[in-house]
Amino acid sequence: MTAVVLGRLLVTAHRVGLRTRQLRRRHRELVDLLADDAAGVRVVPHETPTAYCLPGFHRSRIVRSDSTLHSLGASELDAVLAHERAHLRARHDLVLEAFTVLNEAFPRVVHSRVALDRVRLLIEILADDAAVRRCGRR
Repeated sequence: MTAVVLGRLLVTAHRVGLRTRQLRRRHRELVDLLADDAAGVRVVPHETPTAYCLPGFHRSRIVRSDSTLHSLGASELDAVLAHERAHLRARHDLVLEAFTVLNEAFPRVVHSRVALDRVRLLIEILADDAAVRRCGRR
């Protein structure tokens, strides 16, 4: 039984890892093609204020839309960027990947979708806390 569980975890981890890295690589290529670089942050033209990080071992990106600059003040923008940098620094993507593997390997047995959702929420809270430490509550 242990060999079956371990085998299922390894196969699923391989599949999830390949899929995730391929999607991120393609996303990075598109961001690099469409975005301007502004002080180490990729800026894409879009009317909706957006900011996110695109993790990678050597090629991480923080991406924001140009409308984010117009929607936020300087201190708010600093807090958003601190939040995204916290995700990259703590490698929250690897935590999510591990819980995604569990969710896909055993979707009905351990009801890991709830765990995956909670982990997503918790890593957002951790990144928020890091931004508060760096930029203050306001």
